[in-house]
Amino acid sequence: MNRNIVLKLIVFDLGGTVFSKGKQAFIDLLTEQLNTNREKVVSVIDGPHALVYRRNEMSASDYWQIVRKELNVPEKLGNLEKLWFNQYAPIPGMPNLVAELRKHYKVAYLSNNTPERVSFLQQKYRFLDWFDNGVFSYEVGTVKSDGGLYKILMKKFEAITPQEILIIDDREQNLTEPHNAGFQTVLFQNPEQLINELQKRGVITVK
Repeated sequence: MNRNIVLKLIVFDLGGTVFSKGKQAFIDLLTEQLNTNREKVVSVIDGPHALVYRRNEMSASDYWQIVRKELNVPEKLGNLEKLWFNQYAPIPGMPNLVAELRKHYKVAYLSNNTPERVSFLQQKYRFLDWFDNGVFSYEVGTVKSDGGLYKILMKKFEAITPQEILIIDDREQNLTEPHNAGFQTVLFQNPEQLINELQKRGVITVK
């Protein structure tokens, strides 16, 4: 990090960065329950209609109807949505790290998400209280891969330039656009790796 640039805002992805990889756990569980090919489950759960759902252009009931039909899911598996959402839990150490960073910087979330999942996790963990603000894809009708989602976030934090913002995400493809636009970026692997990276950049000090 350029020492002449003062960091003002740290932005976190949620699933796979602050929370566990709940979608992957759900896919593994569904693959086992259906005794089918994992790639097939991925192609349905993470298919084109998944992005439509996250843009809030498709209802939850329509999305899950497609999933059940394409994967031939038996009724005995019950509520797939609840099964999916229950796979998420905060990554140990991450809530405390976010809280520590918030003492010195503005902290935000930026997430491809759905209103149902946000509501479920908020009721369970009150995670929105960990952040100053943020953007969910369903709120603005666009996802990270569409481009421009970071510019929408910046409107919520006026007078902050891209160079003063650090984006943390566990998917490298989600960091390409912000990196090229001048944002600082970190590819998340685990809390220990992130802490080491933040220490190298002078964002946090070694205790």
